[in-house]
Amino acid sequence: MNFYYDFQSEFEACRVLFEKDGLLVFEISSGQIHKAMKLKDRFPSVCNAMVKINEYPHEIIKNTASGKSSTKIVRYYLK
Repeated sequence: MNFYYDFQSEFEACRVLFEKDGLLVFEISSGQIHKAMKLKDRFPSVCNAMVKINEYPHEIIKNTASGKSSTKIVRYYLK
């Protein structure tokens, strides 16, 4: 399984929906992604993938010391 490819596919599907709704900015947590992708014990991978999205500017809104928990929140700017 290529996790990063799967994550990018999931992100792209969300982006399309958000843009259709006219949203230019959205926030998502690692916990939401983890649940949507039906993962188990993959928070470090999810958190790393969240900040590797380079096509859209982003900022980390909430983080922990490890940077790899279910509560990490990233804000993406779609335009």
